[in-house]
Amino acid sequence: MENQKEDLFEMQINSPDIVISSLKELLFSDLYSDFTVIIEKTGERIPAHSQILAAASPYFARLLYGPFVEGSSKQMRVNDTSSDIFKSLLQFLYTGSINLNISTIVPLIKAADAFCIATAKSEFCNAAKTIIESLDTSPSTLEQISIILTDSYDLKILEIQEMCLEYIDLYTEEYLESEAFLHLPIEIVELILERDTLCDGVFEVSLYLACLRYVRGDGSINQEIHENFDVGMFTAENIEILSRLFAHIRFPLIPASYIIREIEPTHLISKDDLYHAVAFQAAPHMYQMSDNKIFKERSGSKRPWTWNSNKIGSLIVLSSDKKTAVGHHYDWEKVLGDVNWYAGVHTYSVILEMNASASSNSWQIIVGVAHPDTSLSGHLGSGSKEWGLACYNGLKISSGDTREEFTTPSKRGDVITVKVDIMHQTLEFFRNGISLGIAYNKVTGPLCPAVSLLKSQRVVLKFD
Repeated sequence: MENQKEDLFEMQINSPDIVISSLKELLFSDLYSDFTVIIEKTGERIPAHSQILAAASPYFARLLYGPFVEGSSKQMRVNDTSSDIFKSLLQFLYTGSINLNISTIVPLIKAADAFCIATAKSEFCNAAKTIIESLDTSPSTLEQISIILTDSYDLKILEIQEMCLEYIDLYTEEYLESEAFLHLPIEIVELILERDTLCDGVFEVSLYLACLRYVRGDGSINQEIHENFDVGMFTAENIEILSRLFAHIRFPLIPASYIIREIEPTHLISKDDLYHAVAFQAAPHMYQMSDNKIFKERSGSKRPWTWNSNKIGSLIVLSSDKKTAVGHHYDWEKVLGDVNWYAGVHTYSVILEMNASASSNSWQIIVGVAHPDTSLSGHLGSGSKEWGLACYNGLKISSGDTREEFTTPSKRGDVITVKVDIMHQTLEFFRNGISLGIAYNKVTGPLCPAVSLLKSQRVVLKFD
């Protein structure tokens, strides 16, 4: 009984701030310091504590407690990291706290990687992702993206490089029109131009004009302005740079009118390449078996998306993560995805959570695609640019309420996948991974995911 009584008065005290405060007192202090880091470029000497360094990094553990001269001399020279960056890294090791900004984020990740401090690298990468995802498209922001992208390219930090390129995927036109774009190294311009995932809606002719703008140093990517195609003042060096950039432009995807009127007279593109470009547009089926990337449409940005809380009928409710949509009335309404597709091939999947007893309607849930400006009232397929599959009875419904038999009924728990190929203008449905066939031809963009629901019906977005 005495032991049980004592247990009643046990409690745990958890005060990490006390530990952090103590370690903060040691940061950059000679107090109890037994190791010195010498910054080669400036000669600055930074006091440190070997046990703290060794506990944080296997690199320092081997250096300080292995058969190396640094362990016996109690000092280490650093020649590829600045004093400010190394001090910031030490601050994170001692306190777990640090202020990051655009100019320091990539060098800090590089330093954390160089000194094998995995936890710091992971935290800095997560912080970089948060920073980049929160950026707008103001001129100063686009300049900051260029700084991070260039630093990550130079220092070979591939994770951050890809984050910046994904940002450019989302805001391709804004970036190509920016002053920051003009000052990129050519290697990075090539990285951008070769991407399949550049923003939906950016025209290939705009990418061609971006090359001219980059070399010229001014102008825009607006294909309706004749002056943007001008190459009259280009030097031999300019043309050599253009030749390098044009290797990433898919000329067969540029309308023949621009090729004939604006591009062919410049003589910058070989007649053979121009022939294939025009021939492709005249008979695209002749090139379907080609593996050459120049005949493939860019797929568009693959950014994650959910249902759009600003494009939803008033009687449909979304979950907090915007992945689940629930109908709450006997009248049809729609909800659209917060992504627009202008080019390429796109798919999305939903899990059907049908409640057949909630309504006598034989459709219940309709899944498909629609024009981004479609009306949110009425069932999917009732508008002129809407294409859908009525899941409960298998009808396909489109083009102002045209209805046709298509497949067998679906049931609760089935996964319906929608696949739209904007280049070939087809819409295909799958059920539980098995194709139900091409449901529609002449499906023209822009498009976005769309569903319509009746009372007590719900769909859940399913991402791989």
